[in-house]
Amino acid sequence: MNVARLEGLPDRNTTISWYESFLGRKAQNMDYYDVLARFRLAIVGMRAVDRQIGLGSIPATTTARTHAPIMRMLAQRLGEPQPEVGEDFFAFMAALGMH
Repeated sequence: MNVARLEGLPDRNTTISWYESFLGRKAQNMDYYDVLARFRLAIVGMRAVDRQIGLGSIPATTTARTHAPIMRMLAQRLGEPQPEVGEDFFAFMAALGMH
């Protein structure tokens, strides 16, 4: 999501290797779990947008549900066209107090 990794936070491969060493076996189906994690986060984001619509903070015509950074990540992972993140998403973030 174009955010710098926090210092000391291991990369994906290192994290998986550590998990496998504690698990005592090879992690399986990582592609599935990667898509599932992105999908679940996308649902959380969509529900957050719906909540702000319900509160009247943003208009019901917003594209923030489908044009958010997590939707770009999910589309990229699935090999689909990636939506542009636009002003609607930033208006949604502003409604949350995250300018």
